[in-house]
Amino acid sequence: MFGEVFKAVDIDSGVFLALKLVKWPEGGYQSREYVNLKREVETFAGISHPNIVQFVFAQGLGSTHLELFTELREGNIEDLIKKVIFEKNADSATSLLKQMLQAVDYLAFKGIVHRDIKPANILYSSLPDGYTFQLADFGLCNVVNMAQTHVGTPFFMAPEVLSDSGVFQTSKVDVWSLFVTLAYAMNADKYQEKCRNMKTKDSIIQAVQEAAKAPIFQAISKMAAVEPEQRASAAEMLDKLFDGMGRSTPRTTMLQGASLKDRRLPTPTPTPTPTPTPTPTPTPTPMPTPMPLATTTATTLAESLVLKQQRQKRKAGSVATDRRRITGKIDKGRLPYFC
Repeated sequence: MFGEVFKAVDIDSGVFLALKLVKWPEGGYQSREYVNLKREVETFAGISHPNIVQFVFAQGLGSTHLELFTELREGNIEDLIKKVIFEKNADSATSLLKQMLQAVDYLAFKGIVHRDIKPANILYSSLPDGYTFQLADFGLCNVVNMAQTHVGTPFFMAPEVLSDSGVFQTSKVDVWSLFVTLAYAMNADKYQEKCRNMKTKDSIIQAVQEAAKAPIFQAISKMAAVEPEQRASAAEMLDKLFDGMGRSTPRTTMLQGASLKDRRLPTPTPTPTPTPTPTPTPTPTPMPTPMPLATTTATTLAESLVLKQQRQKRKAGSVATDRRRITGKIDKGRLPYFC
């Protein structure tokens, strides 16, 4: 979902927000573009995780553009890569891996495949002791049972996406892309230089496999397995590296030691059931005729956005969306939130 990104301010709270303007599709509600736009908004609005940029609300009815408001962050990790932060500081690289594994695992739990994880789509905020990282841009995402199309950025695409064979895609495509993002950020095995020479699918896969053999990536090399069935999931990597911290997907546990029979609670001694005393049957009283229920039908994205807008305005106040009161356009070279 392409569009211009601006910096806006909530005139009640003074909080700055990122505002993305997307032109409404000309084909109307039945067009493919409208369906894709509706999908992104619905997916984004239903996500809540500390390592995924927070959707605030959407509006723009009766205008030429849909307006999407999200949290505003300092930038994306391309800024940090240029400063060789991840090459110099292993703790920052570990923090990036941990937080993005938690985000990918959460999406897997929700049945969502992001399909375009790359440095430009990971935002950051500086903290006194490090960084908070958040995944952004859900323009290419899809629910798992629909993810079969060839989308994303080639350098970071999983082999099953690059092949464009219509193979069923799972959240493991995001695991591959996260590994490549980390290899790029840390410039492992001169990966950034190799990216400039990648021209074919085979050269991309070969470069990733060579990076996975680097000693620094020994513990996470399964993230770069070519076959999805052999590739680790985000949950498996969280369990292996971080004791499952931040995991969203449920675990399958097995009872060990004593058998199930030994673990049963003791059977209570039965007590005699008292004979019930008959009670007179009360005379039924007529019930009043119920009032008919009012029905509300919201069949379009436009109507749902109105409801969302009204709820958000009651909670957080109005947002300055008049173009004259927008603080300024966000430099896409610095903050390509959705591009």
